[in-house]
Amino acid sequence: MIASKSFEILFGDTLLLNGSQLTVKAGSAFTLNAQMSGNELMFTSIQEGDLYQILPATTGDDSNIALWLILLFLSGGLGYGVYVSNKKKRRCLLWRQRLSYIMEGELLWRSNVW
Repeated sequence: MIASKSFEILFGDTLLLNGSQLTVKAGSAFTLNAQMSGNELMFTSIQEGDLYQILPATTGDDSNIALWLILLFLSGGLGYGVYVSNKKKRRCLLWRQRLSYIMEGELLWRSNVW
């Protein structure tokens, strides 16, 4: 730590800096300027309002939520389509197997009869 200073905040009707005492309006924003002189930290001025606003970090995601919902439904529909297609292919393969077993059995039966 380079330096530290304790101060007292009092609630009042005006904005005032008196040494290490700050008088502020309840619920108001203020900017406190400080200066470091050697190892000593001094408050130099106080101004009404938040002059150095801390903005949230930007993620670059300025897109519309509707686009994400459309993509969600499209991918869900695509997944369902693949599921149904695979189910139909499996069902078709099962019927082909059953049919081939029936045909083989019938051919075997016919060859045994003759």
